[in-house]
Amino acid sequence: MITLVVPSGAVRGKGCIFSSLSSNHGETDQASHSSRMTASPAPSAISLTWQCTPFDRLAPHELYAAMELRQRVFVFEQNCPYMDADGADEDAQHLFGWRGTDGQRQLVAYARLFPPGTKYAEASIGRVVTHPEARGSGAGRELMAEAIRVIEEAGWGAYVKIAAQMYLEKFYGQFGFRRVSEPYTEDNIWHVDMLRVETTGAESVSRLGGAEK
Repeated sequence: MITLVVPSGAVRGKGCIFSSLSSNHGETDQASHSSRMTASPAPSAISLTWQCTPFDRLAPHELYAAMELRQRVFVFEQNCPYMDADGADEDAQHLFGWRGTDGQRQLVAYARLFPPGTKYAEASIGRVVTHPEARGSGAGRELMAEAIRVIEEAGWGAYVKIAAQMYLEKFYGQFGFRRVSEPYTEDNIWHVDMLRVETTGAESVSRLGGAEK
């Protein structure tokens, strides 16, 4: 399995190994980052280890952890019975933020990343979720910064689109996302579509500092 596994708060640069997130679904290879170094956001209050893996390389316990966290928040916490297993997982790269607890790994942050031409014409991020026990730790901010960094390193284009729950619009605005649709309901929850245009170099890094389906 070829996965991105880097300590939370590390600086990534040339020579790091990660899952190549090409638009050829399921194909992975080892690739070095470009010489442009991307600084991490301010570390969260908990130490996270990041992993990004395509669906067909997920271990059963990793898939179980992702589905458990998604259902815990999106179905039970938000009291929203909906079909979480939507058939799109096979097209996604799965981003995990693990915390080590008593010798065990606990999934506290997770998102799905889609290359252009799958969910939307643009690259996209979805199922953005943090564990209730990690709320207020900064894990959500770190998760979004990591997702954007991986997409940029993958070369998936300058645009990233999300379907954001409306109450989180300000949160996503901190990462350069801007509303591009009128509000609409999905599974009885108000959403808006938001789009981010990649900026360059230090400007992009300086912009980086709930849950979204």
